[in-house]
Amino acid sequence: MAKAKRKSSRKKASRKKKVGKSRLRRRALGFLFLAALFFGCGVFYFYYTEFSQLIDERLAEQPARVSAIYSRPLEIRRGQVLTPEELALKLSFLGYKSGSELKEGEWYVRRGNRFRVGQQWGDRRQHIAIGFNASGRVVALQRDGQVVDRLLLKGQFLSNLFGSGREKRRAVQYEELPVTLVDAVLAAEDRDFFQHWGIDVAGIARAAWINVLRQEAAQGGSTLTQQFVKNFFL
Repeated sequence: MAKAKRKSSRKKASRKKKVGKSRLRRRALGFLFLAALFFGCGVFYFYYTEFSQLIDERLAEQPARVSAIYSRPLEIRRGQVLTPEELALKLSFLGYKSGSELKEGEWYVRRGNRFRVGQQWGDRRQHIAIGFNASGRVVALQRDGQVVDRLLLKGQFLSNLFGSGREKRRAVQYEELPVTLVDAVLAAEDRDFFQHWGIDVAGIARAAWINVLRQEAAQGGSTLTQQFVKNFFL
C-alpha cells in the first residue's frame, strides 16, 4: 500500500514537472515570437519611411538626360533695320511672355521704342535692353548692363529628347489615355492591376508553378508596378 502511494506521488510529481516544462517552453516560444514580430515591424517601419522618402524625391525629380531642342536663335545687331512692332511679334512667336518681368522663363517688357528682355541662356540668366530710333533701326543693345554690338535671343522651343536613345516623350494624365490602350496593356501585362496592391502573390505563384512544370521561364509574375520600379529606380 505504501509502495503504491509512493509510485502515485512520483507519477504526479513527474507529470507536474512535464507540465511545468511545457508551459515554460510555450512561454519562451511566445516571447520569441513577440520579439521577432516587434523586430520585424521595426525593420519594416524603418525601411518603409526610408524608401518612401527616397521614392518621393525620385518621383519629384525631372527625368534624367533630357535634351531641349530649340530653333535657330534670333540675332539682333546694332544698326539693323527692325521696327519695335516686328521685334514684339518675333518675341511672341518665340515664346517670350509679354507684360512683366519674371524670375524664370523668357519675358519682355516694351516701353515705347525700348525693350527689356529676360531669358535663360545655358546655366545663367540674361537681362537685355534694346532701343530703336524713330526710323526703325536698332540703336542700342545691352546685355547684363554691358553695351554690345550684337546679341542672340533664345530660339523657339520645339521638343524634348529623353535618355541616351533620344526618345521623344510627353507626360499625359491617365484620363487622356484611350480605353482600348489601357485594356490592351492590362490584358498583356497585368490583368489584375486594379485588384492587387503592387505585388500579385497569386500571379507570382502561378508563374513559378508553370515555369517549374515546363522547366523554362515561360511566364512572368511581375506586375506593372514592379516593372515601373525596375525601370525607373534601378
